[in-house]
Amino acid sequence: MKTKRIFSTAILFMVTLLLPVIAQSEKQNRKALKETFHASLSETQKAQLDKQKSMRKTHKETLITTFTAAQVALQEDTLLSRKEKRKALRKTFTVVQKDMVKAHKAKMKGERELFRSSLSEEQLTLHDQLKERRKHS
Repeated sequence: MKTKRIFSTAILFMVTLLLPVIAQSEKQNRKALKETFHASLSETQKAQLDKQKSMRKTHKETLITTFTAAQVALQEDTLLSRKEKRKALRKTFTVVQKDMVKAHKAKMKGERELFRSSLSEEQLTLHDQLKERRKHS
């Protein structure tokens, strides 16, 4: 019985030590894959990604300017996680804010489809691998 406990403790200890190493390795693999993907992009494709990033930033800034005092308070609440803040804020959106979000989603979908259609088969494979890994992170 005592041998089982020592063995279990040793196994638990080794797993606890290995998990961060495995996680770090996955992070490095993802980073390498991302760098490979970005290196394979043409200047036009990089510009498309920059445009998407700029559109997201502009949308976020514009949306924040429409926040009410209560929404600003929710956004600045340090007790809520990012996910909880987002969920709470969405419940308080006005019709105008909801329309802004809907219009932005439609524009971004079009931009993503345009970008995706410009990818070669090899780039598409890398893109899909990155997307899959992002889901599992």
